[in-house]
Amino acid sequence: ELARLENNYAAAHSYLLEALSLEKEINDRRAIVCSFEEFAALGAAQGQAKRSAILFGAAETLRTAIHVVLLPIERVEVEKNIAAARAQLDETTFNAAWAEGRAMSMEQAIEFALQGTDQ
Repeated sequence: ELARLENNYAAAHSYLLEALSLEKEINDRRAIVCSFEEFAALGAAQGQAKRSAILFGAAETLRTAIHVVLLPIERVEVEKNIAAARAQLDETTFNAAWAEGRAMSMEQAIEFALQGTDQ
């Protein structure tokens, strides 16, 4: 997150790839959902709004499945990043991307996040 906030997107992406790979290996679903949200924030910061919306949708689904709610301070940050992605897309495209992410299994979302391509 710090690398993203410092606009060091390459480092942020590298750290997230490593983190998500390790989280997947140990099946830490709470950490995985946080990584989805951070990948989504990074996507929004880099103008990859559709990818961002997909990952935020996937994060929401996983959060619901594992019964983990956002703390108020986390919610403020996530909502700010969702708004940044939403501002880059028309409502129909944003909603379709969000729905696409919500429909993904955790494994599909992990692979999507790890592929690191613009959508």
